[in-house]
Amino acid sequence: MATRTVSKQPVVEDQGTEERQGRDPDFTVLLRQQPERGVDGKLYRSKNMTPVGVAWRSEKIDEKTGEMVEYIGVKAHIKFEVGEEGLLLRTYRKRSDAA
Repeated sequence: MATRTVSKQPVVEDQGTEERQGRDPDFTVLLRQQPERGVDGKLYRSKNMTPVGVAWRSEKIDEKTGEMVEYIGVKAHIKFEVGEEGLLLRTYRKRSDAA
């Protein structure tokens, strides 16, 4: 009968919660959900919004004109297409840990 040797498991150190560098986003990017079909069979505009990313407001001087230009940079969390209604930017609110 063959004997098996068990190798030691590597020790995993608990890294805890790491403080993230950077700043909180200025906006949450929302996209309207697909239209819903009503009881009568017609399509109705959905009131539900899905969060698809976050956005930051920043300013930069335009090299050609020298004036200050405001930009909004978006980081998408999921892949999405912008429809004819566009996107909604809602002021970002931090999640509360007391949920």
